[in-house]
Amino acid sequence: MVESFEKYYTTFPILMVKVIESRLLSLHLAEHFAIEHASPQIILIKDGQPIFHTSHNRITGKTIEQAMQDAGLAKN
Repeated sequence: MVESFEKYYTTFPILMVKVIESRLLSLHLAEHFAIEHASPQIILIKDGQPIFHTSHNRITGKTIEQAMQDAGLAKN
């Protein structure tokens, strides 16, 4: 799913943190953004602030697209 969004949204970075390989980074992000860690999880950040997050079976292309649209980031 990440790859399809990277191809479609080319004007801002889309990053994936692999929790097992980057556990310290994962914990730091959870603490920094005050979001409880879950895996898998998506966090949408705009202007340095988390504006959307969800995890597990709630991660769908439709859910992400809606969050990006709500944030004014969706492509028209």
